[in-house]
Amino acid sequence: MRFLPLLAFLPCLAFAAQLPSIEASAEASALIREDLEALSELGGDILAFPESHTRIVVEEFADKGLVDDNLCDDSTRKVYADVRGGRSMTIRLNAELVRQAQNNNTAFACKHGSFRQFLRATLWHELGHVWDARARFSNRGRFRALLGGEGRSGTGNRAGAASPDAYELTNLREAFAVNLEWFLLDPQFQCRRPALQRVLQDALGFAPHPTNACEINWSFPMQSQHLSDNFTRMASLDPARIYQVHYLFAGKGKAIMNNWGHAMLRVVVCAPVRTTVGPECLQDFSHHIVLSYRASVESPNLDYMDGMTGKYPSLMFSVRLNEVLQQYAKGELRELWSVPLQLSREQIDLFARVSLERYWGYQNKYFFLNNNCGTEAKRHLTAVSAEFTAPINDLTPVDMYKEFVRRAPGFREMQEDLPNMQRQGLYFPSQREAFETSLATLREAGLATAADMDAFLETTTAARLARYRAFPWATTPRARVNLLLEQVRYLERYAGSVFSTSVMKSIMKKVEDHPDLRARIESGTQAMFALVRHPWQVAGDGYGVPSLDGMTERHELWTREQASQQTATQAQQQELVTILLSHPAFADEKAQYDGLQEIGLFIQALRGTGV
Repeated sequence: MRFLPLLAFLPCLAFAAQLPSIEASAEASALIREDLEALSELGGDILAFPESHTRIVVEEFADKGLVDDNLCDDSTRKVYADVRGGRSMTIRLNAELVRQAQNNNTAFACKHGSFRQFLRATLWHELGHVWDARARFSNRGRFRALLGGEGRSGTGNRAGAASPDAYELTNLREAFAVNLEWFLLDPQFQCRRPALQRVLQDALGFAPHPTNACEINWSFPMQSQHLSDNFTRMASLDPARIYQVHYLFAGKGKAIMNNWGHAMLRVVVCAPVRTTVGPECLQDFSHHIVLSYRASVESPNLDYMDGMTGKYPSLMFSVRLNEVLQQYAKGELRELWSVPLQLSREQIDLFARVSLERYWGYQNKYFFLNNNCGTEAKRHLTAVSAEFTAPINDLTPVDMYKEFVRRAPGFREMQEDLPNMQRQGLYFPSQREAFETSLATLREAGLATAADMDAFLETTTAARLARYRAFPWATTPRARVNLLLEQVRYLERYAGSVFSTSVMKSIMKKVEDHPDLRARIESGTQAMFALVRHPWQVAGDGYGVPSLDGMTERHELWTREQASQQTATQAQQQELVTILLSHPAFADEKAQYDGLQEIGLFIQALRGTGV
């Protein structure tokens, strides 16, 4: 319904399906009958011939807001239509909208292009409400999950910039009715919102346009936690190249929000050289895609209270599997399990459609407790099959993991042979054991005293460098030197990555006590996060999934602009780091930074001299 939902959901009596009665002038009645006939010709008799008695009335809406001659101007309150009733339904059309449809031939870049088309869309929109009032379709099942439904009626999606009409974000009923308009009127809808097309088609029992009206663009630029790599590499979700979909579970981490693990979805995409889609594709790690719902934190500081209260956007990130393994197994020392989901080929096709649609046009609110990576991943899978996820407790990612392990044939038994699971690409161990082994080698040689990696990272770089310098490298056999240097380099590179991650957070905590630096830091961080973009800002060419040509053109333009901005921002960031580390308040951070640089130079010198 347009603007205000006025449906009174009263018990319905059984009426025979019939064409709505029309109460309007002869000219207006002719327009409305024309639109009802057009709807029927598309195959939409289920909408044009409601099961309950329905009236269509054209009347003045003087007390409901003005309809002026500019469809695209939403700055003033406009009400085009509404629907009321219980056993019988009344669709009321604003008489001014009808007059504009009769007399105004202006072309618009919004709302279906003209007043005439918009009147048709509005009528079909309201007929959708009539059908939905009986079917109770919008507030349940795959549709609700696809739109990110939450609460009793709200739509979770808030990505208005990627919408054909932001009115769809009002609630789930309006989301259905708005998308119904585009499903019926836009032949490109099946490629712009391929998952919604399938869900609406299944629910209504017809497809209004030929399937060859467009071609789905399965390609998209992948995201990365490294700003220089973000949106630079193309990937594809073509279902014909997907072997399996897995639930990828990262075990518990040290941070508060990681106590329940992290839920992700792994798409096993076959390498282009494969002529068949089969088990061998499990080894094509560099082509596997991981879909991960996370809080989009556009600040160096993560505020737990903001995370608890939904202050951060929830986005679906699409990243390379290798980068995920680097982040969790090595960076956070967490093990990962990859559990194959029992999806049919048809469900894999719908999964790819849902993933595309979510990537290009979905943004929710992230709550650490009740709308997080686990609930979003479950909702993603529910949009594919509500029955598939019905018995899953979605409170935590670990609950989902246990359920999917129970369902996966033989997976629990395979867990008794972890090396074999690792070879199959179903288990990725934490790198902690490898680090601890390297540390033990250094301890044995007298190059370290720390009992474990946590203690190693707590030692100062100055203390570690002093021990490295005191070691008798010159009198040690060359083979032994090479081995020890590799272990030192391995551990120090990890220590450097941990420092890089933590140093800005440390600085931001201290800077509140130093107003002279706060403005400068805010300026620098704003410049950096100004480079962060959403997919629809990078390569979108309209609502939903962009066309291949439109995406390519927009992406090439964005890449050129990004390269220029990134060079300037990196220089600004380096200047900011230099200023910060020269301030007395950050003497400890400066010492650690300098020590890491000196350790790197020391290792490089030893390797170069052949000692």
